[in-house]
Amino acid sequence: MNKDCSSENGGGFSLSPVELSLLSFAIALVLGENLDEGQRALLGNFLVAVGDNLINLTSGAWSN
Repeated sequence: MNKDCSSENGGGFSLSPVELSLLSFAIALVLGENLDEGQRALLGNFLVAVGDNLINLTSGAWSN
Protein backbone atom coordinates (compact mmCIF):
# COMPACT_ATOMS: atom_id res chain seq x y z
CA MET A 1 0.00 0.00 0.00
CA ASN A 2 1.23 3.48 -0.79
CA LYS A 3 2.09 5.23 2.47
CA ASP A 4 0.93 8.59 1.10
CA CYS A 5 -2.63 7.26 0.85
CA SER A 6 -2.80 5.37 4.14
CA SER A 7 -5.25 6.22 6.89
CA GLU A 8 -2.35 6.98 9.25
CA ASN A 9 -1.54 10.07 7.18
CA GLY A 10 -4.42 12.15 8.55
CA GLY A 11 -6.50 14.70 6.74
CA GLY A 12 -9.32 13.47 4.53
CA PHE A 13 -7.63 10.13 4.12
CA SER A 14 -8.24 9.21 7.75
CA LEU A 15 -12.04 9.24 7.49
CA SER A 16 -13.90 5.96 7.87
CA PRO A 17 -15.91 4.62 4.93
CA VAL A 18 -19.14 5.74 6.64
CA GLU A 19 -17.76 9.25 7.17
CA LEU A 20 -16.61 9.43 3.53
CA SER A 21 -20.07 8.35 2.36
CA LEU A 22 -21.77 10.96 4.53
CA LEU A 23 -19.35 13.65 3.38
CA SER A 24 -19.90 12.80 -0.29
CA PHE A 25 -23.68 12.86 0.22
CA ALA A 26 -23.50 16.25 1.96
CA ILE A 27 -21.36 17.68 -0.84
CA ALA A 28 -23.81 16.31 -3.43
CA LEU A 29 -26.72 17.97 -1.64
CA VAL A 30 -24.94 21.32 -1.50
CA LEU A 31 -23.77 21.19 -5.13
CA GLY A 32 -27.06 19.94 -6.54
CA GLU A 33 -29.43 22.08 -4.50
CA ASN A 34 -30.03 24.77 -7.12
CA LEU A 35 -29.44 22.70 -10.27
CA ASP A 36 -32.06 21.18 -12.53
CA GLU A 37 -32.03 17.48 -13.40
CA GLY A 38 -29.89 17.92 -16.52
CA GLN A 39 -27.33 20.08 -14.75
CA ARG A 40 -27.07 17.59 -11.89
CA ALA A 41 -26.53 14.76 -14.37
CA LEU A 42 -23.86 16.74 -16.21
CA LEU A 43 -22.02 17.65 -13.01
CA GLY A 44 -22.30 14.09 -11.69
CA ASN A 45 -20.92 12.59 -14.89
CA PHE A 46 -18.08 15.13 -14.89
CA LEU A 47 -17.13 14.25 -11.30
CA VAL A 48 -17.25 10.53 -12.11
CA ALA A 49 -14.90 11.16 -15.05
CA VAL A 50 -12.51 13.08 -12.78
CA GLY A 51 -12.55 10.16 -10.33
CA ASP A 52 -11.96 7.62 -13.10
CA ASN A 53 -9.00 9.62 -14.37
CA LEU A 54 -7.51 9.90 -10.89
CA ILE A 55 -7.78 6.14 -10.46
CA ASN A 56 -6.22 5.51 -13.87
CA LEU A 57 -3.34 7.89 -13.17
CA THR A 58 -2.52 6.13 -9.92
CA SER A 59 -3.33 2.53 -10.82
CA GLY A 60 0.12 1.31 -9.82
CA ALA A 61 0.19 3.20 -6.53
CA TRP A 62 -1.50 0.44 -4.53
CA SER A 63 0.16 -2.59 -6.08
CA ASN A 64 3.60 -3.93 -5.30
